[in-house]
Amino acid sequence: MTDYAVRTRERWRDGQEMDLAREMMALTMAVVGKTLFDADVEGEADEIRESLTTIIGLFHRFNMPFARLVQRLPLPSNLRFRRARAGSTPRSTA
Repeated sequence: MTDYAVRTRERWRDGQEMDLAREMMALTMAVVGKTLFDADVEGEADEIRESLTTIIGLFHRFNMPFARLVQRLPLPSNLRFRRARAGSTPRSTA
């Protein structure tokens, strides 16, 4: 955890503007990936964040009546969910 925090801090420069929430999310993802799965996912934090956001945003579908039927339809949201679950997120959220 300390190594990841130090590497993150070393990328920052005085006066640099940054999205602190994104930086902290990337750091958290890197630490969690290493801690839970012994995987170095530091370079994939944005893709993981996008995938998780998509999956969590569509999670309500699992509790719907006829959820399995709805998930088979070629809806844009279903396609985003499948790509997110597979680990490849589109750059567009259309």
